[in-house]
Amino acid sequence: MNTPIEESNLAHIGSDEDKAAKKCAAAIEMNWEGAGESPGIQVWRVENVRDENNNPNFGINPWPKKQYGQFFDGDSYIILQTVTDEEDGGFMWDIYFWIGSGSSQDEYGVAAYKANELDDLLDDAPVQHRETEGYESPEFLACFPKGIRYLNGGIDSGFRSVEDAENATEKIGARLFHLRKRDGEKTVHMHQVKVALSSLNQGDTFVLDDADTIYTWFGTDCSPFEKSKAAQIAHGLSLEGHGHSTLKADVQDDDEDFWTILGGRGKIKEAD
Repeated sequence: MNTPIEESNLAHIGSDEDKAAKKCAAAIEMNWEGAGESPGIQVWRVENVRDENNNPNFGINPWPKKQYGQFFDGDSYIILQTVTDEEDGGFMWDIYFWIGSGSSQDEYGVAAYKANELDDLLDDAPVQHRETEGYESPEFLACFPKGIRYLNGGIDSGFRSVEDAENATEKIGARLFHLRKRDGEKTVHMHQVKVALSSLNQGDTFVLDDADTIYTWFGTDCSPFEKSKAAQIAHGLSLEGHGHSTLKADVQDDDEDFWTILGGRGKIKEAD
């Protein structure tokens, strides 16, 4: 027998009562505190861990502001952009959930679920956008005027314990970053690549972070804009080390330390 929609559970979906219930449920998430209450950008990372009994605890945590624009390719993130409506003075919101190339299905699912939860908290007013690593929209890239940086690794989905996550200390060796500006875009993409001579090419710029020294290397065919951005990023990396790093700009063939870190001199491949 067919049941009229108005007499079924479906009739409740989308009602004021249903929306109020969803908003109350969303408000339980403590990490949404302050979300969308002032203009600007807010970022959360999906962090899936297991407790001492191996029970999954999938959720989100605020991403440090000093790391805004940095994304681990093994993770998923939620980004909230809040702007003021010039007509009525209220707020308008865009929710982006960003999926790294190595992000797990668990993390993707949690990112999508949490994006909807944040949407409920803000009374269904935001516009949602799905972003994937390397294919970000111009609107998303505009949220990070200094550019975005892709880092290798991420939180191990569902297999890292809460204790490990709290006590973990990141061991960072030398890191090589590849900077490239795509045609038609105003933002430089920055990928962490293998620390090796084979990673270089003559068409782009590269920044090598060896903790004590930050090097910039420019391909012969790179653009002035890419050079400028590389210099800015190198300066930013030096500040991350509390300003104790030495900057070496536009290294040449005679810089022994730089080429030793990359495994020695050799032929650099042409522009990609």
